[in-house]
Amino acid sequence: MGRPNDKYGFIRPPVVNNNDESYREPEGQWFEQRVDHFNKQDNRTFKQLYYVDDTHHKTDGPVFLMIGGEGAIDSTYVTSMFMTEMAQKYGALAVALEHRYYGKSIPTPDLSTQNLKYLSSEMALKDTEQFALYLTKKLSLEGNKWVVFGGSYSGNLATWFREKYPNIAIGAIASSAPVGVVMDNMFYLGVMSELMGKECSDNIRKAHNEFEGLLKTPEGVIKLRKTLDLCQSFDGKNVDNNMYLAEQMVMFLGMHLSPESAINGVRKIMNDSSVGTPFERYAKAIGMNNNDQDCLEIQHSILIKSLQNTTIDPMGTIGMRQWLYQMCTEFGYFPTSDLPNSPFGHNIPVEYYIKQCTDIFGPQITGQTIQKGVDRTNANYGGLKPKVTNVVFPNGSLDPWHAISVLKDLNNSTKAVMIEGGDHCYDMNKSSQSDSQKDSHYKSGGPVFLMISGESEAGAFWLTNKTYMGEMAPKFGALAVVLEHRYYGKSVPTPDLSTENLKYLSSEMALKDTEQFALYLTKKLSLEGSKWVVFGGSYSGNLAAWFREKYPNIAAGAIASSAPVEAVVDFMGYAGVVSESLGKEKAFIEMETLLKTPESVIKLRKTLNMCDTFDGKNINNNRLLAFNLMGTMAHAVQYNLHLDVIRKIMNDSSMGTPLERYATVQGVNHTKPCDDVNYNEMIKASRNTTIDPHMMARQWEYQACNEFAYFITTDLVNNPFGHNVPVEFWVQMCADMYGSQFTPQSIQKAVDRTNAYYGGLKPNVTNVVFPNGSLDPYQALSVLHDLNNSTKAVMIENYSHGGDMWGSTPKDTQSLINAHKLIEQQIAEYIK
Repeated sequence: MGRPNDKYGFIRPPVVNNNDESYREPEGQWFEQRVDHFNKQDNRTFKQLYYVDDTHHKTDGPVFLMIGGEGAIDSTYVTSMFMTEMAQKYGALAVALEHRYYGKSIPTPDLSTQNLKYLSSEMALKDTEQFALYLTKKLSLEGNKWVVFGGSYSGNLATWFREKYPNIAIGAIASSAPVGVVMDNMFYLGVMSELMGKECSDNIRKAHNEFEGLLKTPEGVIKLRKTLDLCQSFDGKNVDNNMYLAEQMVMFLGMHLSPESAINGVRKIMNDSSVGTPFERYAKAIGMNNNDQDCLEIQHSILIKSLQNTTIDPMGTIGMRQWLYQMCTEFGYFPTSDLPNSPFGHNIPVEYYIKQCTDIFGPQITGQTIQKGVDRTNANYGGLKPKVTNVVFPNGSLDPWHAISVLKDLNNSTKAVMIEGGDHCYDMNKSSQSDSQKDSHYKSGGPVFLMISGESEAGAFWLTNKTYMGEMAPKFGALAVVLEHRYYGKSVPTPDLSTENLKYLSSEMALKDTEQFALYLTKKLSLEGSKWVVFGGSYSGNLAAWFREKYPNIAAGAIASSAPVEAVVDFMGYAGVVSESLGKEKAFIEMETLLKTPESVIKLRKTLNMCDTFDGKNINNNRLLAFNLMGTMAHAVQYNLHLDVIRKIMNDSSMGTPLERYATVQGVNHTKPCDDVNYNEMIKASRNTTIDPHMMARQWEYQACNEFAYFITTDLVNNPFGHNVPVEFWVQMCADMYGSQFTPQSIQKAVDRTNAYYGGLKPNVTNVVFPNGSLDPYQALSVLHDLNNSTKAVMIENYSHGGDMWGSTPKDTQSLINAHKLIEQQIAEYIK
């Protein structure tokens, strides 16, 4: 509410852009790769992205190579995976190589069918061989042994690389690798049915029978639209649309296959006749329209049109066309309902996917050519019996793909392992502590370092040496602990998120939770002699400072990173800082001009790919549009993401008008369904009181309306983002979401109470450090000057929100090094 908000809250996990210095992950490097390895007359090359992390590498240690698959890679492939843990254990060099045609490693100027002929698993394996030879020479790795890793399709590649290039790879870890290539993958839905259990599967069968019955009459189609919240354009007469809908329903169900509790949730709904008919239960269980869309547009032709787009995504995040091409030419893998007695009906035949291949890539792709490609792949690599040694095939019992993977040992050195309760590529993640505490460095009598979580899920990541707290724990012999905030993640105290139930969500309640938890853990682990230091960032940085203030008997000190302790209703200064970081925005002047006439609104819709329902007459819709546009820039500045790219686009007049350039920055894609900017539908979605452990917006917005506000507005004089986001927009939103009891007066009163209770910019505290980044717009609401001899403020130049919270690296600037040094000194003072 009032600021860029996603499921992570203020502090995002470190899986973001490598340009953000606050994360200091390994930088991407480039290798000059041949476009066509099998035509010696073709000397064209392209740049292939790779990452190297030598943090744990010993001179004679092995090389662990993560082979990229059907998606972009980033630095986390070498820093935040199970492979990373193994690299640390074995002194290995961790390397990741991006797959050709995915991410930023594109060999051709576009993705036309003619150009995609260079996209194949054989080309990818040859890429990997050439890269390994190059890196061996570059880094003098001639005596080092290579082990390759991969998951899903890249798990196949790991297997096949060991098979085809055993002179390079001495072994492979092939996680969830579907090496048993098959055109008609009817087994996928078969496993899904088994996971649901007989009673649930029988009810799903009844639901699909009901679905097929509803398609037969106009009255049934009307009921179908209402039940699934489909748009009026769906009339049940187009066979492709019907198949597309059936496929979407099954795919949405597939999202509930992990963890086991999610499956239990589906079973509970499907087996409860009081919820409605089997199809009504099915609609509720799969939750297809759980976002802010007015209705679900089921138009197969739109899907086909988007997949026919041959333009390369400049950000390198979209790879659907490329992967579908590989499916149509090498693998098949089509998840059909062709299994006899399938509970999912028979509306998803293999012919549905064959037709897609033809429609998207041309008439030369037929059922016969696809089958021939599948047969060739299996003949080349061995299918379920590849001729390999030294390979491990881990699979998850909850993963439908395990049906076409290796499930039994092939020989003494090629092992298969099933992980009960594991999903797709489950083993590739870093190990975690299920109780969210790490005691590997704890010395008896040592301190306790507690990360107080904020408006997001808590995770064991905060206990690792990738965070500054995790780095300090072994240095001080500390027990590292993280506590999830009530109402976020899995720690929800009420059956739903109704306004009545949200009354138990507040910072005061969270602080009391923290006190009670500290007392509990002290007793459980006999920590009576240990001193506690609390950590937090952003809102949880507030909590850290306030916990030290309200419970000094427990916390000896606090590190409150990027903590906006001053609550404020109209945070007009935020947009000003964003503008200073990016330059003046003429795009918003253009937008406001286009809103003035019906003719120009049409141009505005076209530029931003908005639906025809946007007419420029509804003031709330206009304000929502303005905030959405401003939000992209705000998020980029707050987390220092792609700023150079954004500046380059916005300053290049050859790319169109300022608003057209802004649309490019926004990632507007005119081949995708239009963007429905609809305030009422957004409010409708925000009123959803259903609990989802991965979604936190409704909870945080409630806290904003009830305690802090932090409303990002355009009320600043000469604001570069226009004046379409006044504070009244947010006040109305509070009332619309949570009830008429939320008024300008009640919100101001709540903000005043928060500042009075905690002290605003002058909290009554000792032993606290307030680090802030100079690029962070929220620094204006934080403590920027020392409050006393033990409460210190430190500004970190050219860092963004929460920049000090990550572990140290050789690339740290002197400003960050100095800040970390101060924090370490203060911690030593707190616990002595």
